[in-house]
Amino acid sequence: MQEKFVYVFSGEFEDIDAACLYSQPQWEPEPDESVSDEEYAAWEDRNPSHQLRKNIDSYLDEDFIETVDLDFQYLSSIGVAASDIAHIKENIVGANVLVLVYEQALGGFSLKEKPVSNSSLTYCGQFNFKL
Repeated sequence: MQEKFVYVFSGEFEDIDAACLYSQPQWEPEPDESVSDEEYAAWEDRNPSHQLRKNIDSYLDEDFIETVDLDFQYLSSIGVAASDIAHIKENIVGANVLVLVYEQALGGFSLKEKPVSNSSLTYCGQFNFKL
């Protein structure tokens, strides 16, 4: 087994779909062929929007971001240590969702700044896991 790391965030959302609107990239509908090159370029600049970048300012590959119901057994099943799960539990107040950003989501880039908490997500920390 290879040891890797995951950034763990917790949050309170209406449901998992609402959480995914925050944690996954969102795309506006693509303009039709009648728009100008400038309008299309502006659309490209705006898309995708990604609210999670408010917490972790980096390139993010959605294939390596998981949004799950609050489930500590799941964290255990991916190999997060019991002591780390205890630390995560201490930092969760009213949360019903976990957002897991695996190191591969960064596309090989280094973080410029430590992930942060805001009103949508609480940063619980960076933890090793084994798959």
